[in-house]
Amino acid sequence: MGVAERQQKLRSQYFFECNCPACQNEKHRPAAGPRWEAFCCNRCRALMQGADVLSCDNTSCMEAVSRDHLVSRLRDLQQQVGMARKLLRNGKLERAIQLLLGCQRDAESFLSAEHSVVGEIEDDLAQAYATLGDWQKSATHLQKSLQVVEVRHGPSSVEMGHELFKLAQIFFNGFAIPEALNTIQEAEKVLLVHYGPWNDEIQELQKMKSYLLDLPPIPAGPSV
Repeated sequence: MGVAERQQKLRSQYFFECNCPACQNEKHRPAAGPRWEAFCCNRCRALMQGADVLSCDNTSCMEAVSRDHLVSRLRDLQQQVGMARKLLRNGKLERAIQLLLGCQRDAESFLSAEHSVVGEIEDDLAQAYATLGDWQKSATHLQKSLQVVEVRHGPSSVEMGHELFKLAQIFFNGFAIPEALNTIQEAEKVLLVHYGPWNDEIQELQKMKSYLLDLPPIPAGPSV
């Protein structure tokens, strides 16, 4: 519970406004921004808060770093991601993947797990592996990207619906039948709210579902 909410409850329930040191310190501390823009501590992975100098949100950690330094690192990282995307467009998949994996490691050292750039890196890796036909790795990275989309836009957002549609296609192409059917159902549920039943993506999802449901059952192996 934040300081404003806590003090409001005290005022409404007990006609009392708390002025203890903890409440006063929290009141004057800059509020944390959204998690999709947040930096994290390189030591303990807690969120960093502050204005010109950011300090770790973990009271047992003394890490502090200037905002300018983190913004510069973020700018450099975005340039690297841009280079990787150019490699992807030019069909240089292996080089793009290696560069993106390096970007992923760098991002993990100073960005929150739900940072929008982290999601973009995971989405680019998913695209690269899908182009190579490595559906399992593609799905793993897209699921990480989905976590960022959900935090930023919400579980029922149109953005979430489009990402679930992509994930359903990857599971379908990788012949991961239970995962594909579950994801198709999730994507349909979200996209129907925004578009109705005649949307192209919903029609495609229904075709994939019909195909998977019409497959003959996989025979059981010999009993031991």
